[in-house]
Amino acid sequence: MKKLILFLILNIFFLNNSFSNEYLDAFTLDKIEIEKNVMNSVSDEKIKFKSIKNWEGSFENYKTTKPGITFFSAKKLENERNNNPKIFYKNCFFTMLPNLQPTLEIKGHLWKPGGHFLSHANYAAEYSQTMNYGLQNWLKKGKREPLIEIKDLMLSWAKERSFSHLYPDTGSKQGGMNWGYVDTFWNLRDTITNIIIAYGVLSELDIFNPEEKKIAHDWLEYLVAASASQGHDDGSGDGMPAGIHTEMQRTFVYTLWGSVSGNDKYFQAGIKGFYAALLNTRKDGSHKFEVRNVKDASKRNKRALKKMNQVVGAMVMIAEIAKSQGYDLYEIKTKKKVDLHKMIEFLSKGWSDKNIKLKHLVSKNQDIAFAYKFSGTMASIAWVIPYLSNNFDNNGNEIINKWLEALPSDRKKFVNDFGFGGSQACYYANSVNIN
Repeated sequence: MKKLILFLILNIFFLNNSFSNEYLDAFTLDKIEIEKNVMNSVSDEKIKFKSIKNWEGSFENYKTTKPGITFFSAKKLENERNNNPKIFYKNCFFTMLPNLQPTLEIKGHLWKPGGHFLSHANYAAEYSQTMNYGLQNWLKKGKREPLIEIKDLMLSWAKERSFSHLYPDTGSKQGGMNWGYVDTFWNLRDTITNIIIAYGVLSELDIFNPEEKKIAHDWLEYLVAASASQGHDDGSGDGMPAGIHTEMQRTFVYTLWGSVSGNDKYFQAGIKGFYAALLNTRKDGSHKFEVRNVKDASKRNKRALKKMNQVVGAMVMIAEIAKSQGYDLYEIKTKKKVDLHKMIEFLSKGWSDKNIKLKHLVSKNQDIAFAYKFSGTMASIAWVIPYLSNNFDNNGNEIINKWLEALPSDRKKFVNDFGFGGSQACYYANSVNIN
């Protein structure tokens, strides 16, 4: 009888354990402990930060000086809209918002039929887009009713702990790698990016009451912590290089959340990711892990510019967030005199001139569709708009402007995609006129 009882106890234990391992539950994680270690999740030991020119020796010098804002201040943007309504009306679009119901789960690219590790299909992207639509509706109409609408949606998702059950892509080695949670975290971060931005707007404009703000804050804090919980390579065990596109998406979200929530540790981790990407860039501005003319399972010989665009876009948005906090990452250079401008020069030459031949890159084989159609999320070039708003006097700025001028008018709208934090032409309507 004792053996039978012991057998039943062990079976119950292993059964429960198997169920608990079926997915990662964000709300069971120690978010405080994850926050303490988030700096270590960003890059590997191979990165030598002392290779940065005038390196000060610590990321702790970067602190959020204006907590509550993203790459823009909602109050300032609303004032700009009220002073110049016509240009916002032109550059922002109105969309009826779907009544999206809460959903507990989020998965990787193999979530549904048609999902594949090269497709980067995120079937929860509509949630993120809905927040972007609501913010555009606010700026187009000049009224706050759309903000109430997205607040109610956000709270309904938060109360039901949406996206807190994270399922890994398992069962096969895609492209020779065991991805685990890598694609799941990609989709999670992709989904919460515009939600975090909307949370920042709602907070700054006091659309939340204190109780509502806490509900939304705690929900997002757990999700951001979950995306940091598996360490540098997101639990794949494959030792991904620092500063590649997946890592830059991670650090973009960290910087964004750090700025909005006033969390210095996440903010500093995001800045560290920016430095890591810069240090993995060659003297000609090409990213050594994304731009490599090799024929392998990654198809990087064809996808080099596409993937480097994701790195550069995340870096631009991190730089814009840092700028809103009083830091100029655009001026950061390595001892090889490489900066973000150099990276943008290389990238923009590659997509705008189909005949150009660049070292480490055979341009005629490149997939450059990301620059010529609606691509969405981090596959777009929406980052071009905030970059141009700075009016830099450099080659990259000149190349992009000439390319835009040569585009037919009906193609320019493709730049105004919803990637990298929403419709940038709407947010930067007062600075850059794209549509």
